Amino acid sequence: MWIAAFLLGCNGTDPSPDAPPPTDTDTGDDPVLLPIDTSKFIPRDTSEPDVIDVQPDDFLFLRHFGTWELSGGFMSGNLTIREYVNFIDTADTIDTAPLPWVCNVEYALTGERVDNATCPTCTDVFNIQHVVTNGASPASCREPDAPADGVVWQLGYDRDAERIFHNYYGTDVWVPWFTTTGNGNTIDFEWEATLAIEVEDTGDAG
Repeated sequence: MWIAAFLLGCNGTDPSPDAPPPTDTDTGDDPVLLPIDTSKFIPRDTSEPDVIDVQPDDFLFLRHFGTWELSGGFMSGNLTIREYVNFIDTADTIDTAPLPWVCNVEYALTGERVDNATCPTCTDVFNIQHVVTNGASPASCREPDAPADGVVWQLGYDRDAERIFHNYYGTDVWVPWFTTTGNGNTIDFEWEATLAIEVEDTGDAG
C-alpha cells in the first residue's frame, strides 16, 4: 500500500495531506521468517550468550551387533541394541563393564528365505522376525529404527560387499544396514554411531 502511494506521487498525483494513512492488509497468516541462517547456524551456550559452543559436552553412543546362522532356506540369530551417554566403548569393556545403559534390548531372530527378492546384489534375502527376549522395550531407544517386538523385516546379505541391506519398510529401497564379518554360514554384524546431544540439567549439584 505504501508503494502504491509513492508511485502515485511520482506520476504527479499528490495524495491529500488530510487522507488517512494506508491500511495494513496483513491477515496474520504470513510465513514467519527465521531470525538466523540455519545453514550456517552455530549453537550458543545460553548461560554465556556471547560464547560460541562448537564442542558439545555430551554424546550418545549407539551400537547394534549380532549374528546370523544360515541353514538351507532358513536363518536364526540374535541382535542386541545398546545406547549409552558419555562413554567411549572399547573392545575390552563394552560387553562386560556395568554401564548405565539408556537402551539395552536383545532380540531373537528367525527368518525364511525370500525368492525373487528385489535386492540387486544380495546373495541371500530373508523375511526376519524380531522378538525381544531380554532388556527394555525398544521404545526406550533413541534410535528411531529400533525394531518393534514381533516386527518382520526383509533383510538381505551381500557376501561380496560384506553388508546386510534392509528393504526399508517394504519400499524396495535397499539401505546398507550392517557391516559383516565371518565366513560360511555364520555371519557376525554390527553398526555404531555417535551423536552430540543435550543432557537436561536437573539442578542436582551432586
